[in-house]
Amino acid sequence: HLILIAVVAGVNLRCSCMSTLQLARLWARVEEFAVNHICGFCTSKRAVPSVLAKLAFHGSSSLMRAELGEAPIWDARNLKLLWADILHAKIYEYDPVLGTSTEHDLSKQTGIISTIVPVKGTAATVIVGTREGFALYDLSCRSFQNHASNGTHHGEHVRMNDGKCDPQGRLWLGSIAREGPGSAEIVSGGSSLYVLETWAGTPTKVLDAVSISNGIAWSADGGTLYFIDSLTCNVDAFDFDSNAPSHSKLACNRRSVIKVSDGFPPVPDGCAIDVHGMLW
Repeated sequence: HLILIAVVAGVNLRCSCMSTLQLARLWARVEEFAVNHICGFCTSKRAVPSVLAKLAFHGSSSLMRAELGEAPIWDARNLKLLWADILHAKIYEYDPVLGTSTEHDLSKQTGIISTIVPVKGTAATVIVGTREGFALYDLSCRSFQNHASNGTHHGEHVRMNDGKCDPQGRLWLGSIAREGPGSAEIVSGGSSLYVLETWAGTPTKVLDAVSISNGIAWSADGGTLYFIDSLTCNVDAFDFDSNAPSHSKLACNRRSVIKVSDGFPPVPDGCAIDVHGMLW
């Protein structure tokens, strides 16, 4: 059985080869599954009703199609949805009012774009996760700047993956390692999680022996960090001290708080906290 779960925080779009009819049929199955099975997990373990996610748009034109669509984030500066096609190193700006999409092809600068985070105090600058590490990109003038530390984080078959800023503005960005023909096999324990305090600073490795560094989010009070290493099939929590004297002491007391499954499939991927304190 094919089960496609569309969640609020992140959607993998692998529908570029589907016709409109095939997509409509698949979406009908998603709706049926969602009505019967999908619900949110609450950080305080309250029971919640099922919620049906609505389709915002689909790749009906070549401009909006993606091989691996991820990293959606709302850009409140310009009232647009930003998201990425990881494997083709593209950023898309979607205007929900006009229904238009703008493409930014960064494949000449890097092999992948895995994370997009708007930079506070700028009009159109975002910090992105790349194959090599970190980069700044201006959505307006289309300038690209690699971080000085790029090339020192990992080897050839490792790239950056999911990331997010904590409530204090530090960027947390994790990686994913692959090996074998076509880099198809995940290297268990071959990845890490980094923290970048400022653009002028140096990233700090705060968690090692990660397999697939994915979703990261903070509780509404900022006291708990939620983290997903997808191959563990768990959502983990850390006590989070924003005033810790060093990056290595920001998150401690790791424990599993949600067991999603006993093995692939499914595994948890991205996550987010909504305005009600619910973890998705």
